[in-house]
Amino acid sequence: MKRYFVVIYVFVFLASICLILGPALAQEDFQQRIQKQQQRINQGVQSGALTNAEASTLQGNLDYIRDKFARQKADGKLNPQEQQRLDKMLDDNSKMIRQEKHDPSVKGQQGFDIRKLF
Repeated sequence: MKRYFVVIYVFVFLASICLILGPALAQEDFQQRIQKQQQRINQGVQSGALTNAEASTLQGNLDYIRDKFARQKADGKLNPQEQQRLDKMLDDNSKMIRQEKHDPSVKGQQGFDIRKLF
């Protein structure tokens, strides 16, 4: 019986730690993902893999995500729906960065297919 209570106590303790640390870890993950995407955009501009128009669109998307993240965490934490929405926006922008960096456009060429996520 004593062992049973110890197992329950440990489970409740670990669950409470996850509830407390979960939102903080999610926020740190978002900040790291935003920083990584910023580095990818900067690298694409420096290497010439991104045209100015492509970089401007991608940067605009990332700025929008960054601002949305700041507004949503202003109340101290992100709810699950906000986390999912931000995750999707970051996933979509990451795909766009990869597509734009690997498309055949060259610097100085006008882009005809400028896509914006938002």
